[in-house]
Amino acid sequence: MTKNKQSVVDLICEDIAEGSSQRNACLKHNISEGTFRLWRREESGINTQYARARKDRVNGWAEELVDMTRSVDITGDPMKVKAQIDLLKIEVDTRKWIIARIDKDYSDRQTIEHTGEVALADRISKARNRK
Repeated sequence: MTKNKQSVVDLICEDIAEGSSQRNACLKHNISEGTFRLWRREESGINTQYARARKDRVNGWAEELVDMTRSVDITGDPMKVKAQIDLLKIEVDTRKWIIARIDKDYSDRQTIEHTGEVALADRISKARNRK
């Protein structure tokens, strides 16, 4: 990999880690998304760097959620406070949804994996023999 290519990848991944989308980071550094995806496919080191940047971005978003909830000013006009809380709830729920889909560590879905075999023919045979 050329030094120039790596420096562009470093800049793009830094922007992504700081919260930018891949699209905006590529536009900022005059690289098409297609080229960046090709680089990621061709070189595992770039893909690893990109995955780390996405993980950093999601962790940053998760920390921002805490700050957002603390930013509500609950003094003043009750209607304005309610409107502010309603808007914040939408923002928080949207970010939580996105974060959970990007990074399974933040997902509330459980994955259940089954290992081993289920010999269906044997079970059917045993069930018939019990009758």
